[in-house]
Amino acid sequence: MGRGGAYTSTHRDSEPEVIPTKIGIYGWRKRCLYFLVLLLLVLIIINFALTVWILKVLDFSIHGLGSIKITDNAISISEDVEFLKPVYASNIHANYDLPLVLNSKNNITFNTRDGNGNVTGQFVIGSKSVKSFSERFIIYDSEQNMLFDASDELLTIGDIVKHVKFKVSEGVAFQGPVQADRISSNEVDSLTLESPIGDVTVDAAKKITISSKNDIKSSCHGDMTLGSSTGKIILKSSNIQIPGLTDSSTAASAYQLCICENGRIFLAEPSQQCVPTNTTCP
Repeated sequence: MGRGGAYTSTHRDSEPEVIPTKIGIYGWRKRCLYFLVLLLLVLIIINFALTVWILKVLDFSIHGLGSIKITDNAISISEDVEFLKPVYASNIHANYDLPLVLNSKNNITFNTRDGNGNVTGQFVIGSKSVKSFSERFIIYDSEQNMLFDASDELLTIGDIVKHVKFKVSEGVAFQGPVQADRISSNEVDSLTLESPIGDVTVDAAKKITISSKNDIKSSCHGDMTLGSSTGKIILKSSNIQIPGLTDSSTAASAYQLCICENGRIFLAEPSQQCVPTNTTCP
């Protein structure tokens, strides 16, 4: 302190002025942030509600999805189900005593495969046909008795089958030999064995028996030959008729039977001798 006035110096005069600064988001940025948080919360609530609704509609539970129940070793379906892709399963069966129904707009195909995935057998059920592709086709009855067996070498009908009946309007055609113990028709229709182009051959190791309750007719356009290499040909009947034979004279009430050297039979009057002519023995 000195004369002429007083001068005071303090520490406050030397400190700079402090300007307060705001920290945070203010204004329109803050409002946008709140809006985004609110929008996100709304989306989460909607997503959660949709998830709960979907689980409720599909009847999803820890045991399965709706009518589909998943167990340790199987999948059980209690209602109708539609498969859009191939189905691979080792066993498919119906529930309890309900029938198993398979429906398809085109066809139903069953495939069996080997260890390499190659198709070894196929069964196709189509709209107009049923096809089986395999090396062997077998049909059994309910008691596991073989009814039908077919392969590329042999076609077998089981011993349990008593009768095999073909009901076709145009008959049954066989391109190869037919081996059977007996061939018969029913009580109403006739049995006809014919070959329109080739031959009909009937062979047997022992004997051939042809029997009928009514008539037996045999006809041909060419020659008919009855021959026996070691045995005899026996015509056994109380009434044997051979109509249409050539006669060497005019009509008579009785004739004698003559045989040509070539084996042809002709008729002659009883008072005449069997004189062959160019007409009777050509």
